[in-house]
Amino acid sequence: MMGTIAPPAARALARLHEAGFEAWLVGGCVRDMLLGCAPKDYDLATSARPEETKAVFQGETVLETGIRHGTVTVLLEGMPLEITTYRVDSGGHDHRHPDEVHFTPSLREDLARRDFTVNAIAYSPESGIVDP
Repeated sequence: MMGTIAPPAARALARLHEAGFEAWLVGGCVRDMLLGCAPKDYDLATSARPEETKAVFQGETVLETGIRHGTVTVLLEGMPLEITTYRVDSGGHDHRHPDEVHFTPSLREDLARRDFTVNAIAYSPESGIVDP
């Protein structure tokens, strides 16, 4: 049983979906929810490119925190949400510091690049858990 999603994170997923993009919770927030704990922060993975994410959240504070790697931080109702475009990495000495990032339309390809098994699990209220 999954825990409850904080309203700002749920609204971010909904806004991306309403704009025609895929969007999933990923990383530690999914782990915490599986454990029945309230997540301390939320990371989202999406098919939207950074410029598309910025357009979806026009009118909100959007920070280009890792734009080179496809990540923007949206402050929604006071909650920071890291939203990253699906990507695959190449080069580098570990998965945390790639030499290059290439965007992909595939959630599964994005999950395959993650460094811990639990980080490769995605969740969406509409679709449930994806654990390739």
